[in-house]
Amino acid sequence: MYSKRLLIVSVLILLQGCQTPKYNWGLKDDNELCYRLDDFGQAHEEKYGVKLFLVGNVAKNATYCIVFTSERELHLDEGKTLAISLYQEFLQMCTTDPIVTGYAKKFTKGSWPLDETPRPENVGLKIAFWDNEINRPPAPYLSEILVENGTFHYYEAVPDTQALQLVFKESYEEAIARLPN
Repeated sequence: MYSKRLLIVSVLILLQGCQTPKYNWGLKDDNELCYRLDDFGQAHEEKYGVKLFLVGNVAKNATYCIVFTSERELHLDEGKTLAISLYQEFLQMCTTDPIVTGYAKKFTKGSWPLDETPRPENVGLKIAFWDNEINRPPAPYLSEILVENGTFHYYEAVPDTQALQLVFKESYEEAIARLPN
């Protein structure tokens, strides 16, 4: 089991955008952004029953992305509630925090301007569910929630292989409509 855990952690670390807890790997603006996203993740661990795993780009086209893990066993409806609540707070922080919005503004200048204003299309979130042996929970519990390109994807594990199988997806607009006013 130890080698399985080590392999999974190693692969995930290689895939992450910000590769060290200190985020001293790139430009000052990039490091400040990583620290700010990390601060958000740590501040919301207890509230949502998740643990910050990494800050980095694990969702397509996501300039602002954060990954959590959890040992919780959630059914689809519980996962949908968790996902939109946490994502809404993350998106709100990304659209109002001066460090994040300042990072976005640096891309709108120069000869190759990009619109990196935080919005559902470029703010990503992932919650991976694992037990203490790094096994995905069996169906009907969720194994992963991924928010990318403004779409929420909910996955369960295939029993024999633990591969992810999409069981439901919805747009940001559909998910936000479920929030109480």
